[in-house]
Amino acid sequence: HRRTGKPPLLLDVRMTEQIALLGEVPPIPEDPVPGLVLFNAAGPNGAQAATYPGVGALNVGALADDPLGAFPWPFVVLSHHAALPVTVQDVLRGVLANFHERVAAEELAALTAARREQVHRAYWQRVEELRFDEADGVRRVDYLGDRYMFRGLEPVPGAEGFMIFFGPP
Repeated sequence: HRRTGKPPLLLDVRMTEQIALLGEVPPIPEDPVPGLVLFNAAGPNGAQAATYPGVGALNVGALADDPLGAFPWPFVVLSHHAALPVTVQDVLRGVLANFHERVAAEELAALTAARREQVHRAYWQRVEELRFDEADGVRRVDYLGDRYMFRGLEPVPGAEGFMIFFGPP
């Protein structure tokens, strides 16, 4: 996770891991627009250990910059094989699986009115921009509002587990 600037990996959590991109690459002289390269999570980059030293499980229990404080949906990313550490691909799949879950009516009702409004705006933006069916329902990614780009994980200071970071596109 980089504290400033663009992250080395670009993942819109509203989408799938197949659309993960490596950060901007230098533009070619004929085209001033920076290029983007698919990350290929199923390839060698995705097979790298997500942490050093490698671990068999990552407990994600905090959401950075969340005014509610307590993250409502902590989750654990497990290695796809007991003999291997958690890989980058495991992390991407775990993040997507968690944030693609539907939000229960009770969970939505427990949010502040302002946060519910933000969630509903994000839901309608996702439905209209990405052409999801309205019946898709509110998902956890909508809780992130306009900060749906995965930026990384880092250990929670003074506690067990990891904090997840998201930012705007």
